[in-house]
Amino acid sequence: RFFSNRDYLMVVAMWMVAELLLFGKFGFYFQMEAEKYISEANFVLQNQHLSQGRYLFYLSTILIIALSISMKIGLYGAVLIIMIINLAGYLYFFKALKKVFNSRLPAFLVILFLLSFWPYQTWSLFLYTECLFYSVVMFLFSRLLLFEKMDLKFVGSTFLILALIIISRPLGILFVFPVLFFLYFHLTRRQKIFFFGVVILAFFLLAWVVQVVFTTTPDWNMQRAFL
Repeated sequence: RFFSNRDYLMVVAMWMVAELLLFGKFGFYFQMEAEKYISEANFVLQNQHLSQGRYLFYLSTILIIALSISMKIGLYGAVLIIMIINLAGYLYFFKALKKVFNSRLPAFLVILFLLSFWPYQTWSLFLYTECLFYSVVMFLFSRLLLFEKMDLKFVGSTFLILALIIISRPLGILFVFPVLFFLYFHLTRRQKIFFFGVVILAFFLLAWVVQVVFTTTPDWNMQRAFL
């Protein structure tokens, strides 16, 4: 349905122009932080498990790299997959913006601003976890903007996206509580009783993620990440 609509084709064209310009300026980047995820992907392919528990919170990027290596499309294939997910995020975000503004023009302007803001968009050319993380966050924000009714489909898809955010970068756990509060204001009185049980589970999840990341990251100070 996306690609039968001229508006979405325009978003695709804008995205492609932005990516070509950024590629001409920065190119693809596979060094430094990317080397850690490439190495872990190779470890997973050889051993069928992660070398350390903290890599669970970078799992999505690692699995994409591992898939690309196993499919013989290499690191460029991994970047291409991540870029396609980024494009899908923009298309979904554009759909949500059109609903919010009830107009095409402001939706196009927001998309154009994000694409032209190179400190944000250049991550799509890096084999880092940031691009996938930002793309999935865009999916989450769009899902909330497109809210119509509280049903199993909405709740299930929202928590699925939250799970993807958490396994994209550990600070994705910080999105859980804002989303829970969003859901809270759309629940019935009876449903709110069960809600507090979910909040308690969320606190345990937060404590577990923080414990794993803070105690198993020798090459990075997580306090800097929070700052």
